[in-house]
Amino acid sequence: KEVFLKKRPGRGIWGGLWSFVECDDNAEAIDLAIRQHNDSAKIIRRLSKFKHTFTHFNLWINPILVDSPGGLANYYDAGSLALGTPAPVKKILQEL
Repeated sequence: KEVFLKKRPGRGIWGGLWSFVECDDNAEAIDLAIRQHNDSAKIIRRLSKFKHTFTHFNLWINPILVDSPGGLANYYDAGSLALGTPAPVKKILQEL
C-alpha cells in the first residue's frame, strides 16, 4: 500500500518529519482537505481514534483512509518507508 506524506516545516511540533495531511475533525474540514488533495479522492474507511500524549497536552487522532487515484508525488510504500515520521504516523502505518 502506498501512503501520501508531506514534510512538516522545520520548526514546531515534529519539525522536519514526514506526516499525513491534517485537518479539523468535522465533515466540512475533512471534505475540503480531501478535495484540495485530489478532487477524485474518496474516503475508504476510518481507523480507530486514538490519543497521543505529549508532555503538555493530549492529541486525539482520528485517521481516515482515502483512495486517491492518479497521485504520484509524495506517495511512499508503507511497508518499506525510510522517512523520519512521528510516533503517531508509525502507529497508523502499523495498522495498515
